Amino acid sequence: MAESENIVAETAEKIFADLADAQTINRDKNGAWKAPLWQALTESGLPLSWVPEDCGGSGASLAEGFSVLGAAGRFAVLDFEFLAGFAHQYSS
Repeated sequence: MAESENIVAETAEKIFADLADAQTINRDKNGAWKAPLWQALTESGLPLSWVPEDCGGSGASLAEGFSVLGAAGRFAVLDFEFLAGFAHQYSS
């Protein structure tokens, strides 16, 4: 894995570990944990990781982008709403 892929993966893992751990998700029946998670992901630029730089993204490789989705899957937050958020970022 290239150094940039490590940075993307490590950033995603840290954000999910901090804001979407199993205890937080299970304790919050209203889904209030989602807004701070999405804000942190957006502020870090992860939802736009695959988007080319000239279109406002970071121009990351597919491997880097998939590392974000992999982290989401490991923290069990990879659902339709999460993927829709990524898709919305691409269409904006």
